[in-house]
Amino acid sequence: MTDSKPVKAKRPDVPLTGGLMPHTEDAALAEYAAAQASAEHHDNLAWSATGILWVASTVLLGFVLQVMSEGKTTERTLLLLVAIFGLLLTVVVWWITKVMRDVKTQKYQRCKAIEEAYGMHQHTDLQYPRRVQFILYTVVLGFLAFIWLVVLWHLACVSVAVA
Repeated sequence: MTDSKPVKAKRPDVPLTGGLMPHTEDAALAEYAAAQASAEHHDNLAWSATGILWVASTVLLGFVLQVMSEGKTTERTLLLLVAIFGLLLTVVVWWITKVMRDVKTQKYQRCKAIEEAYGMHQHTDLQYPRRVQFILYTVVLGFLAFIWLVVLWHLACVSVAVA
């Protein structure tokens, strides 16, 4: 390990989230790299969970719709359970993504605080529309949840009509 001299932050008045500013430039760069890697990791977790659970939900939806189209009334209870599970998967993937997004945001805020204190600009100068992606993501998941609710409603109405 190299000896590193303490570096005076350019903006010691910057409020820092998540603790004190590292005392050396090497420590700040190490923390910066760790926060960046962690933010990317949590973003990848969110999208991996999304991909897996969207595929699972789509397969379940296909299964339910196929059985419904064949008019098999004996499997209504199983279909209702599968549809409830599909709806639950939709809610779970939204929650996982929200939590991972919150962690990612905290990590990037730490990067920005270090950048501000040490005069760096990787994240602080980045310009992009805020929250648009998450809003669109929520709309898509809301539509998927709506599809599951329509399937549940249809199954419930058919079950009542059969009884």
